Amino acid sequence: MSVRAGFVVLICFVVLMMVAPVSAQVRDPYDVALERIEQARESGATSLRLVGLGLEILPLEVLQIADLEILYLQGNQLTELPDEIGELSNLQELYLGDNQLTHLPSEIGNLTNLLELYIHENQLTQLPAEIGHLSALQRLTLNNNQLTQLPAEVGDLTALEALTLENNLLTYLPAEIGNLSYLQALTLENNQLTLLPAEIGNLTALVTLTLGTNQLSQIPSEIGNLSNLSDLTLENNQLTQLPATIGNLVHLTTLYVYNNQLFQIPQEIGNLTALQTLILQTNELIQLPPEIGNMINLQTFSLENNQLTRLPDEIGQLINLQDLRVGGNQLQQLPYEVTYLSHLEVLDLGGNQLTELPRNMDRLTRLQALLMGSNQLTYLPPEIGNLTNLQNLNFANNQITMIPITFIRLKQLRTLGVAHNPLIYPPSEEDEQNLSIYVVRDYLRHPQPYPPYGMSMQVVGTVLATLLSLVASVFVILRYFRWRFA
Repeated sequence: MSVRAGFVVLICFVVLMMVAPVSAQVRDPYDVALERIEQARESGATSLRLVGLGLEILPLEVLQIADLEILYLQGNQLTELPDEIGELSNLQELYLGDNQLTHLPSEIGNLTNLLELYIHENQLTQLPAEIGHLSALQRLTLNNNQLTQLPAEVGDLTALEALTLENNLLTYLPAEIGNLSYLQALTLENNQLTLLPAEIGNLTALVTLTLGTNQLSQIPSEIGNLSNLSDLTLENNQLTQLPATIGNLVHLTTLYVYNNQLFQIPQEIGNLTALQTLILQTNELIQLPPEIGNMINLQTFSLENNQLTRLPDEIGQLINLQDLRVGGNQLQQLPYEVTYLSHLEVLDLGGNQLTELPRNMDRLTRLQALLMGSNQLTYLPPEIGNLTNLQNLNFANNQITMIPITFIRLKQLRTLGVAHNPLIYPPSEEDEQNLSIYVVRDYLRHPQPYPPYGMSMQVVGTVLATLLSLVASVFVILRYFRWRFA
């Protein structure tokens, strides 16, 4: 044998010696499961963990664990459950998430002691009617499946407290869902719901209701019966209005209705005095009811991308407001009452038709972001320089010719947007789109010829030139008369 051939044989032998132990360590998932089942049986365990093994079938030996209460099976490749699953009569928690289940056996209804059932991220298209036999069930998680409907028997789950159904294909809910009198959380976003049954108003224990990203065109007036509701999300639907009964939800703290087709808000919204977050952006609102001023606990108010031409003066009553966003509307002026919002930290006014700002903007002493880009502003109030907590200031795409020298006081400023303004003071370099904060500060830090308020440097130069010309003319005339009458 040649040296070269011997070297190749040696290399192959070394590779085989390295691979053999690895191959020996790769065990069949079924065998691993059997081993864990045996250990649990011998130790008298009440829980069994068979997570992420790649199991395609569930070993029936699991039935030998007589006192099994918790069974973890998530992260496998199960396509079905054996009918014998119903024999685990002591089971209280069953975790089946992240498998490939297409259906559940009817025998699952025999698990009458079950308290929690997690079947999220599977391929279920329907539920067996027998699921209604799980009379003790408190939590049912079915998100990320392919369910097109729920059986009426779901209404028999009278102990249910949380029902999670987001990311399915549901087009309607059975009226029997109104029987779930203990339900506190109902999650339905990202389905294909076109309407809600009136019986949803029977869910008086409900605290959280999420209905975003469906095809709802209206909300039943019975929603006003949900007296304990705290969080309501209705974003990404086709709603044109909200029922007046929404004003009955006096415990509501969060309301999301963005990306709909709302053209008005009922005046009863003013009854929501506990509301802290109201998101109404991207609708077709043309005005707001003055009753919004009653929502004195509101902290975040988003109204971007509507068709508002004015804000009601009562907005100044929102004394706890921290974040107000009205960009992308048709506002021509701001009510002076905005300056009463002493807790305001973010004020977004961009993309409107504002020609001026109200006086006393420096009352907003907590303001950190003032966004005024894409308006028709011709000057900036010097009082803005007193907003010493300001970190983000944007007035790009306006008609500003000068930056007030008072802006040198804005020591916390981190972002400054000035692009596309005919700036003269301080002068911007040719083709420069955005002066840096440091350039502006450096320029303002040194004494500069500062024009009178509201007057551009060009006007000042013209006035000075005219005065000099007049002085020269007077001097010439005086010399002439002195020579003439000497």
